[in-house]
Amino acid sequence: MHAVEAGIWAFAYRFLGALPDKRSAMLYSLNAMTSYGHINLRLDDHWHLLGAMEALNGWLLFGLSTAFLFAVIERVSSHMRRHGHDAT
Repeated sequence: MHAVEAGIWAFAYRFLGALPDKRSAMLYSLNAMTSYGHINLRLDDHWHLLGAMEALNGWLLFGLSTAFLFAVIERVSSHMRRHGHDAT
């Protein structure tokens, strides 16, 4: 799910001409989504808001993934308790 979203953002950067090639667009996208901040790729000034929007979107996606994972673990644990299995 995260890779698909990063790919969609990378496509948007390329489509808009914000980054020069697919590799740079994908690298920038993954960097913005994870807030890693280590690469030296930069968007032109008029695209900065787009990069910030992706970073916020990445936070939301990671939060959603965490909530989903927690719900799955909780459901499995509950199912195991109901059926007499040790949940540890």
